[in-house]
Amino acid sequence: MTIPMRLFDLHCDTLTELHDRNACWEKNDLQLQANDIAKLDSYCQVFAVFSPNSMTSDEAWTRYRSCVDRLLPAVRTALGTHGKAILSVENATLLDGHPELLDRLTEDGVRILTPLWGGDNALGGAHDTEHGLTPFGADIVRACLTTGITPDVSHASDEAFWEIASLCRDAGKPFIASHSDSRVVCPHTRNLTDAMFRAVRDAGGIVGINLYSPHLGGTENAKLTDAVDHILHFCRLDGEETVAFGCDLDGIPKPPEGFSGICDLFGLAELLHKRGLSQRTVENIFFGNAFRFAERNGWL
Repeated sequence: MTIPMRLFDLHCDTLTELHDRNACWEKNDLQLQANDIAKLDSYCQVFAVFSPNSMTSDEAWTRYRSCVDRLLPAVRTALGTHGKAILSVENATLLDGHPELLDRLTEDGVRILTPLWGGDNALGGAHDTEHGLTPFGADIVRACLTTGITPDVSHASDEAFWEIASLCRDAGKPFIASHSDSRVVCPHTRNLTDAMFRAVRDAGGIVGINLYSPHLGGTENAKLTDAVDHILHFCRLDGEETVAFGCDLDGIPKPPEGFSGICDLFGLAELLHKRGLSQRTVENIFFGNAFRFAERNGWL
């Protein structure tokens, strides 16, 4: 089965890696390559700005400003009319003590906020903890829902996940898991239980399949084809209009076996079709589901 080469990817760390390596978009050795993107018919990419917990909020803000002011314009110029760059913030330590900066993020075009990453920060506990949101974290999630920023539960603890889900339900707003796999297929705390997936689905959100090997297959040696099992499992949960890709490129030490560039993803289309998915569903997983969510929620 041949499908159009259209991809909407919900998460990469390429912008942050460019910053940390003092590299430029036009020439680098990162996992996401401009030459591969040029082969696609249409492309939308969410670029995350990540800051570790070890940074102060002021350091994280300086890092964020460098990515957005120095690097993002070059990426958008290079993509031209061929692609669309959408901005997100991952591990929102830059807001610690400065909730007013959320308005600045909105003005910059940030459309997704991933409050947590690992351990604890000022907003709450990540997947490797049993801590929920702090009062400050809950206030930030509420504020996101009034400014047009979509909360992202990837990396959240189970407790924080359900608190974010409840806040979004009370506000009548969707939330997403930008780069999370199935915990049934691979029992990692970074992955979603079936109940979690249904909660995202029922809120009108989307879930991006993550290519990090330990989340795909439980080891460092997963294969790209392992992503098929996660996609099919979510589809069996009435998730055919919820599943997308959130590859996490340049945020993973190495991609799975069988992946040398984003065009390799399209090799999964035939496998998905052979295992029972229609062409329309496959096209939606690669592009349509995320694109329609983006249109509905003011990302584009």
